[in-house]
Amino acid sequence: MFNKSSQMLLASSSSSVKRLLTNGAVFGRSSRNKMAAVPVLYHHHSSNSSFIGTSNGGRAFSTTIPTETAHQQQQEHTPHVSFGEYHQRTQYCGEINQESLVGKSVKINGWVENIRVINQHECVFLTIRDVSGVVQVILKNKELIDYLKDNEVKPESVVFVNGQVNKRPQEMINEKMVTGAFEIEATELVLLNRAKTLPLQLVNAEEEIRLKYRYLDLRRRQLVENLSIRSKALAITRKYFGEMNRFLEIETPTLFKSTPEGAREFLVPTRQRGKFYALTQSPQQYKQLLMVGGMDRYFQIARCYRDESGRMDRQPEFTQIDLELSFLTQKDIYVLIENFLKMLWKDILGIDIKTPFQQMKYRDAMDLYGSDKPDLRYEDLKFSNVTEVFRNEKCHIDIINQTIASDSTNGFVYALKAKQIGGSMTRKQIEQIVEKAKSVEKTRLILATKIGSEPTFLNNKLTEKQQQYLRDKLELTEGDMLILSVDPDWETTVKGLGRVREQCAKYMTEQGIYKFNTIEEKYRFLWVIDFPLFEKAKDQFGQAHLHTSRGLSSMHHPFTAPHPDDIGYLYSDNVKDILKVRGQHYDCVLNGVELGGGSIRIHNADMQKYVLEKVLELGEERTMVRFGHLIEALSYGAPPHGGLALGFDRLVALICGEERAKTLRDVIAFPKSASGNEIMTQAPGQVEPEQLQELFIGVVDETSK
Repeated sequence: MFNKSSQMLLASSSSSVKRLLTNGAVFGRSSRNKMAAVPVLYHHHSSNSSFIGTSNGGRAFSTTIPTETAHQQQQEHTPHVSFGEYHQRTQYCGEINQESLVGKSVKINGWVENIRVINQHECVFLTIRDVSGVVQVILKNKELIDYLKDNEVKPESVVFVNGQVNKRPQEMINEKMVTGAFEIEATELVLLNRAKTLPLQLVNAEEEIRLKYRYLDLRRRQLVENLSIRSKALAITRKYFGEMNRFLEIETPTLFKSTPEGAREFLVPTRQRGKFYALTQSPQQYKQLLMVGGMDRYFQIARCYRDESGRMDRQPEFTQIDLELSFLTQKDIYVLIENFLKMLWKDILGIDIKTPFQQMKYRDAMDLYGSDKPDLRYEDLKFSNVTEVFRNEKCHIDIINQTIASDSTNGFVYALKAKQIGGSMTRKQIEQIVEKAKSVEKTRLILATKIGSEPTFLNNKLTEKQQQYLRDKLELTEGDMLILSVDPDWETTVKGLGRVREQCAKYMTEQGIYKFNTIEEKYRFLWVIDFPLFEKAKDQFGQAHLHTSRGLSSMHHPFTAPHPDDIGYLYSDNVKDILKVRGQHYDCVLNGVELGGGSIRIHNADMQKYVLEKVLELGEERTMVRFGHLIEALSYGAPPHGGLALGFDRLVALICGEERAKTLRDVIAFPKSASGNEIMTQAPGQVEPEQLQELFIGVVDETSK
């Protein structure tokens, strides 16, 4: 690619200059008429080549070559652009889509996405990509084509292109590209950085290798678009709360003390022997303390941490939009959040969502759909409580008879009809759905059958009265599927059937039985309200910290205020009465996904102390060690206050849609794997023994236990 004088110069130059030349640098005149080694910038419209560039950390360096060859070289390669101009783009790739640019010269930088050679290098097409999109570049000049070959330019190499914008011939227009009606005919080309062969395909690579080379995966158009949406959502969030609604954006610490709120914490050792920080699961207590301090309206784009590895839909570190307000009602929260989501959907998707959102009590959501976050796109997939027909008359299924005793109020049977699903679903598919639901929720019995002419439990194992009751109540017809869920516990009964409902809804959507054509059908927002304040403690790590001899734990967190009508039950000694207490807790749900939740808080120190000490039975000492700072703060005139946190990662994923964001990892720049590891940097990793000694901790050898 170099001419003879360039080759002679290479032979006579110093070793450091040789290295530059080998990497695509030649000599041109510096601003002081001295020779400077610079990267190649090739102009095919001139008989001479022009070269500019940098070395030595970005500063031009020069060296005098007192030879006739050097003098000739100076004359032959006089640069007509100043230092550094080669990387000064005039347009982004995605902007080459305007008629006004036709015939004009533009400069772009980007990555070579595609190289297409026509008629043995008679012509070469490049697809150049940057953050804004892609554009086609055509090389017609032999010098530029030779430069491309000689420098072994591969896909994903970084280049600079200067050229003229032309309209493509009608038959060459690519309607799939935003820039598909235009192309750039290159007049200058420089290789800024050659890429090695990539270790993965940027399309359809396995997720594990994509996470290992995340910095390459980020070049995918899908991820660029997702992260652009995320950035825009952040800007809208700050505008809505900060500028339009007078919230103060206040940062709170992430290093906190261990005060379990329900999930496993990340503990941070310190150089104070035996003392640890905990990374905040949320800024919950800090934001309440801000209200005590009179901040009135607070918001934060908060980083939060929960040690929940192993869950596909969770990340150990995540982002939430965190809010707290003084002197408010639940209705204030509803209006505030509905208008915020309306603004997000409008500004990003151009969609007007319907407000106000529907509201549903927790008990109704569970009783009808088996979930505290029901997907109302499948509103007609509702449950029916058919317990009484089995309590009044025995059937021929022993487990049902044993569970539903005629002289007891224990035991439940709930039924679900999946309309016209039975005709296309195989018996094996039905069994898989049932077994998955049973294994997750531990429901005693789930039965499913197609409605048709074949013998089933419906016409073989149930009495005629029971058969007719189910047919009439559920309006069963041939092609439907009937599912029964049976368990001594109401919650387990409906949760098991809820799992089946979710699988049926997914299958019916894939089969085209459900179609969502309108905005109202596509986006079903919902407020779930009137949650129980307490629940029977479950055997899950984290909740064990709040277990009591009564077997109670907070359903949301222990700072949620009771419903005013139920305060009398709160002070009862009877556990059944305490379980009747409703909390002023609310969840915002979209299409079966919890966007976020919040509550009105306890702002009275005595009530907060009672809940922790007596109801949850932490005792006075543990209560004051863990929460004494909050209880004392509430005693100094805390205003009525409440708030909410929206899961920002999940919110962005829903805005992007299932096609672009199959998991939360598709909307996070550097996510963790399902196991909680960062494959790219191999974190978490081991540390030196000296570091552990400073922290007064050691690693326990499992084999020595």
